[in-house]
Amino acid sequence: MKNFGIIKEAAVKFWKNPILALPAALQLISMYIIFVLFLSVSIAISGISIADLSNPDTLIQNLTPYIITALPWILAVGAVLSIALMTIFALFDAILISMLNSKNKIKFNLDGKKFFSRIFWFGIICGIILLIGILILLGLALLAAQISAWLLIIPALCSIGFLLMLPLLSLSPYYVVIGNLKIKDAINKSINVAWRNYFRLLGLILLVALISIAASLIFGLIPVVGELLITILIATYSRICMFMFASDKK
Repeated sequence: MKNFGIIKEAAVKFWKNPILALPAALQLISMYIIFVLFLSVSIAISGISIADLSNPDTLIQNLTPYIITALPWILAVGAVLSIALMTIFALFDAILISMLNSKNKIKFNLDGKKFFSRIFWFGIICGIILLIGILILLGLALLAAQISAWLLIIPALCSIGFLLMLPLLSLSPYYVVIGNLKIKDAINKSINVAWRNYFRLLGLILLVALISIAASLIFGLIPVVGELLITILIATYSRICMFMFASDKK
C-alpha cells in the first residue's frame, strides 16, 4: 500500500473506531498524574512554598541551593520518574497496537499487556542509544570548538545522520505484537524492512508530521481542551499509520 493510501485508510479506520483513542487518553492522564505526584513530592521536600511558585525570581533563588545540595536526590527522582513514564507509555502502546492487530471487531481490552515488557525494554534500549548519541555529539561539539569554530559542522552532520537512522528502529514495537516476536527479532525485522523501504517510511513519517501540524493549527484554537485533543488524536493516528505500514511489510 502506498503512503497516501495508508494515510487515507488510517483516517477511515480511526473514524470508524474512535475507541482507538482511549489508550492514548489513558496514557496521557496517567503520565500527567505521575508527573504531578513527583513534582509535588519534589516541591514538598525542597521546602518551596506556594508564594515562591508564583514569584519566578524567588523561585530561582530558592531552587539554586536546593539543586546544588540535593543533586543525587534530583537524579534519583528523575530516573524513577523516567522509568514510571516509560512504563505507562509502553503499557498503553502495547494495548493500542494489540487492539489494531485484533482479527475481530476492535474494542478496548487489556490483552496487549502481555507485550508490555518487550515494548518497555525496547524503550530502554532506545533511551540508551539516544543518550549515547547525545553524549557523542556533545563530545564532538566540544572537540570541534577546541580545534576550530568551522568544525562545528562535524557534530551537526553527525546529528543529522543520527536522526536519519532512527526510522530504522521505529517499526520494532509493531512487529513485537504483529509477529509475537522477541525484542531482538523485532528490532532486526524493523531494521531490515525499514532499510528496504527507507524513503517510503521516511515519507510516511513526514506526511504524518505535516498532518499533525495542520491538526495543531485547527484544534489549537480551542482553549485547553484543544491541546488535549491534539495530543490524543495525533498519538493515536500516527500509531495507526505506522501499524498499517508494518502490517503491509510483514
